[in-house]
Amino acid sequence: MQKLVNLFIATFQKALELEVASVRRQMGGFELELTNGIAIGENTTEKGWIYSFSLLGKINMQIDCSDGVLTWDGGEANVSILEINNKIITVCCKYELNTDPDMFLLTIYPYFIYLKLSESLGKISSQNGYFVESALKLFGKIPPKKKSISPLLLSHQLNKSQREAIKLCHSCDTAFIWGPPGTGKTTTIGHLVATFYQQKLRVLVTSTTNVAVDRALEKLIRLDAVKGAIHSNHIIRVGITNGKSLGFTLSEITNKEGERSLRSLKILQAISEKLRRRIAKISLKIDRLKEESKPYQLDLFGNNSPKSIPEEGLGYFFSTWQAKKMESISESEMLPLWENRLFKLNKMLEWCNKKVNKINRSLINLESNLIENAQIIFSTMTNMFVNPRFASERFDAVIIDEAGMATLPPLFYNASLARQKVVVVGDPRQLPPIVQSSERYVHRFMGRTIFEVTVEDPHCCNMVAMLNTQYRMHPSINNLVSSMFYEGKLLNGESTTEFTVMTNKKPYSGFPLIVVNTSNKTVCKTNEGSFSRFNSITAKKSIDLAIEAVRNDLNSVAVITPYVQQAKLLNQLLSRYGEESKKIRCKTVHRFQGNESDVVIFDTVDTHPMKPGILFRENGINSHSKKLINVAISRAKYKLIIIIDHLYFEKYAPTSVVTSLLQYSIKNGAFVDSMATQKYELSA
Repeated sequence: MQKLVNLFIATFQKALELEVASVRRQMGGFELELTNGIAIGENTTEKGWIYSFSLLGKINMQIDCSDGVLTWDGGEANVSILEINNKIITVCCKYELNTDPDMFLLTIYPYFIYLKLSESLGKISSQNGYFVESALKLFGKIPPKKKSISPLLLSHQLNKSQREAIKLCHSCDTAFIWGPPGTGKTTTIGHLVATFYQQKLRVLVTSTTNVAVDRALEKLIRLDAVKGAIHSNHIIRVGITNGKSLGFTLSEITNKEGERSLRSLKILQAISEKLRRRIAKISLKIDRLKEESKPYQLDLFGNNSPKSIPEEGLGYFFSTWQAKKMESISESEMLPLWENRLFKLNKMLEWCNKKVNKINRSLINLESNLIENAQIIFSTMTNMFVNPRFASERFDAVIIDEAGMATLPPLFYNASLARQKVVVVGDPRQLPPIVQSSERYVHRFMGRTIFEVTVEDPHCCNMVAMLNTQYRMHPSINNLVSSMFYEGKLLNGESTTEFTVMTNKKPYSGFPLIVVNTSNKTVCKTNEGSFSRFNSITAKKSIDLAIEAVRNDLNSVAVITPYVQQAKLLNQLLSRYGEESKKIRCKTVHRFQGNESDVVIFDTVDTHPMKPGILFRENGINSHSKKLINVAISRAKYKLIIIIDHLYFEKYAPTSVVTSLLQYSIKNGAFVDSMATQKYELSA
């Protein structure tokens, strides 16, 4: 087995090396301006000093905890980013930093993550404590183990396919949940985590993006089954959160717990100070009594020597009844009572000191302790090998969402953290992970999906449970998606009046599926030195329709396109509008995967004088073209508007997936001339 593990790791490390070289050539670093440096203290767990900084400006790209270079006037240091939350960046450095400067610059290089991943993979082969069997099962090299399970109490809110998916995850130690768009995979994850928690399993919920992690957390905390975990700080969100933190981020819980600890510390310190004062006074009293009990003192004063009671009075040191009793006894009889009281106060002080030291230690390592004691942790896959806090953390079950978007090396690493179960959630019919290198080696060992590697035919694999009922899309849109990409097996959930209300809004009132034909009216171009295409006329039409949708109370509109250059042009046109533009997003299909909108406008761009791009020429169930089209159209909830040159595609790409999309949409939706506004025909 070890030879097989070493082969996997060597293969991944070579692929990562090639990808790093490509990223270095193509992408530079990006910089974050920081201020207000504060030393939090030394942390033995992280083996360095912890600092926080305030972030100036916005983060304009997806980043996660990583390594970076921190520079300031006269200095430079390598740091590890531990957390970014509410514009506060927490970093760890191996030596002490000077926080006096007003400004700092943090430079992050994307390839740092790959270097860290390669280093972490190396630890799997050289160190104990990783569960390599789990990783090998995920990659199909060891058969999974199945067992019969006791009946599970599952919510009536789950449909049959969701319940069956959860049962599979309990009966099989390696399971795939196939979640087509809108089928409630995040809801299923939430209920699955709750059932694992009830069985006292420690769970990691992870994904390729922070957005997916936040959504899974939001679903989980709504469930009654985890209320106990919420109140006991057993649920923690670690890393960068872009959504509502809901009080579960590590920094928020640390602050909350730190406040409690500080209050307890102040109380204990006050008690300790009182005890020390009492002990000091009682010690003086005992010394005085011992002096007075010597023979020469007795000869001088006899038994009638005055009682030297401290000025605070006996009630300051003893209970009321003891103090009253002591008033009637002699000094010699008092001595054992004072000594007994001193012994008890010293014991109390010893206890307080232990508590104070324990709280001080816990404050220093509070974040690490919170992670160590958490039963459910939410974080990205990258965080698990980049953040030093996770170096020794292991889990009973690891759940990986959006797994189809993940490259293979981090999947292998994250699976090796699971003692008992690995659950992969994703959709093999959507886009694979993005790699920068053009090397075939990199695409083979990084750019394929885990479904392709382990599950050749998800319909026929007993490790796979498909969620088959969707609730996001209008039935007309889903029927298109289901027939083209899921062999007709993606069913519609109960329709609501909301679908009808929203589709009745403009543009194209009453129709959820619309083809806007641009035949012989547009031109496709590229800029000099670029292969990315753009089409000025379709871009303007797309923005016009998006603005019309917003003005008719459709709350979210996405204009998506296959080409980066077209996305840039769309955003330039959109920038001319004010408040209305805030409800509109213009992105490439790849960038919009995992999102949804009330209206999706799919700008295909391609037309004369160019031939259809490679993205549109392919066909076949697992082709990149088919996955791209699937992602593009399945983001729509109520309206899908396809802007396309009808005659061009039927002539130059008659067997392509985009032509199949066109033909189905013309047959089952509204077919509109690009120059028309409200006049269009519904095809038979």
